Amino acid sequence: MKNYKPPFIITSKIVDYISSIMEKIGKLDNYTNFNKMSALRKNNRIRSI
Repeated sequence: MKNYKPPFIITSKIVDYISSIMEKIGKLDNYTNFNKMSALRKNNRIRSI
């Protein structure tokens, strides 16, 4: 494995794309967590009434 060379070159453009993708994944993850929390609040409000 010492002489292994991957079939691609990591460039700054690729790093920018990866960064953008990871940022969007993080936003989606926060959005789904937010929806779960609002459902919990609604259920708790109904229980308290």
